[in-house]
Amino acid sequence: MADLDDFLAGDVAEHGPVPESLMEEVRQAWPDPHAAADAQAQPAAPLVLDSEGLSKAATGDRRVVAWIAPARERQLPLVVNAVTLTEALHGGGARVHLLTKNAHVDTVDANFASEAGRLLGRTRRSNTVDALVATTAIRLNRPTTILTSDARDLGPLTSEYPLVRVVPI
Repeated sequence: MADLDDFLAGDVAEHGPVPESLMEEVRQAWPDPHAAADAQAQPAAPLVLDSEGLSKAATGDRRVVAWIAPARERQLPLVVNAVTLTEALHGGGARVHLLTKNAHVDTVDANFASEAGRLLGRTRRSNTVDALVATTAIRLNRPTTILTSDARDLGPLTSEYPLVRVVPI
């Protein structure tokens, strides 16, 4: 996770600290399950990012970085799929590489594609990339937060999965 530390340190150096009001908003929306006195062995929710989430983080968007900082504190990897990473890197992206160096990157193989295709059919949606992002989160099979610019599209794709939460960025 040293690379994520480097990313966050570089982000603060370039853009300044994330405003405390944003950090508080994230703490309220995404409480640390280990911080509660009566915390069970509930796993903390990983972050899945779509390509816009990766791109915004790489350019220092304060709202996205406010979500990534506690993920680092909780030692949670960021999760993306290979198609999302490709989409985020189309214009270059040393900062995207730094951000995702220790991320969990799902390979989109035939099984993954079949799951995403079934999801599209079941929900009568048509955006393949959004279905791949949703499938990335669903496959984790644990509480998961998706940071996305396409909340209106991802919401219907994940509505049957109570463990997946979609957060617009």
